[in-house]
Amino acid sequence: MSYEVAIGPWLALVFVIIAFMLIIYRFVSPQSRELIFGVIVAGMTIEFIVILPIWLVRI
Repeated sequence: MSYEVAIGPWLALVFVIIAFMLIIYRFVSPQSRELIFGVIVAGMTIEFIVILPIWLVRI
């Protein structure tokens, strides 16, 4: 099993979580927005940690 096939479903899950958080960000209280912003930043960080090695291997 290749690296992309093994990681693909997890990346899709991270994308879905970030999209969901961006949608509900508008409808929550300001205190909850800090938590949602943290989840979004953490998800984007995970994506870059996982996607960047795939790009470097293909280059």
